Amino acid sequence: IGCEYILCGHSERRILFKDDDVNINAKVKKVLESGMKPILCIGETKDELDLDITKEVCAMQLSKDLAGVTKEQMADVVIAYEPVWAIGTGLVYEPVWAI
Repeated sequence: IGCEYILCGHSERRILFKDDDVNINAKVKKVLESGMKPILCIGETKDELDLDITKEVCAMQLSKDLAGVTKEQMADVVIAYEPVWAIGTGLVYEPVWAI
């Protein structure tokens, strides 16, 4: 079909379909092996934001979701910061929260 980029780890899939980091990692590697480029979505929930653990959550997701991805493969990986709490809630990410 001519797809070049594939979403992996979209927040709605993480929540609604319980798409965990092990599964997301497998998808990222499969996308790369197929010659396409994964767009890895990472981000925290509202509870995690309120606990001020955004950096830890994102670091953990990156570590688990990119396990086994080589330095060379990383050239084809796009990271999208997508906080779960900002989707459809009307809440806006404040610049002072930038990580």
